[in-house]
Amino acid sequence: MLSANTTLNLAFTHTEAEYASFDKGPCWTVTPFQTGQADPGQESTNPAVPNPFCNRAGDSPISQPENTGIATVIHEFELGDSTYAVAAIDYNYVGEFFATSSNDPLSHIDSQGFVNARINITFEDYDTSVLIWGRNITDATTSRSFRSSNFTTRKASGFLC
Repeated sequence: MLSANTTLNLAFTHTEAEYASFDKGPCWTVTPFQTGQADPGQESTNPAVPNPFCNRAGDSPISQPENTGIATVIHEFELGDSTYAVAAIDYNYVGEFFATSSNDPLSHIDSQGFVNARINITFEDYDTSVLIWGRNITDATTSRSFRSSNFTTRKASGFLC
């Protein structure tokens, strides 16, 4: 806690995950098609006798970054006798990862981070709250994996229903 009205929250994860064994795993599909480079995990690289399975031992699980983190600052303040607000801003970081279970090089997603912000104003006399939020407010370019919904948008606008 920074003060009676301001709080700092931090979270960080470090995960070293890889398959000890993964026989008959998926093979690269995009890289061989785009570049002609064969999947090194494929048992047979003979085009006349293709092998539909690959050994994925030593590869990372799909969408599993080594490092992730978030830092959030929350501030609560009074605007009037029966009106108060809570403002928050956070920075989200996700390390690099592969977006396919085959770890196809062309599915590699670089590390990325973005900033979100929100303010909630409560009018107690009217039993009403208004929330204003912004996602990715710095308009950072982000990538999207096939499974992760954390990086699906650039700037997003909020509205009151």
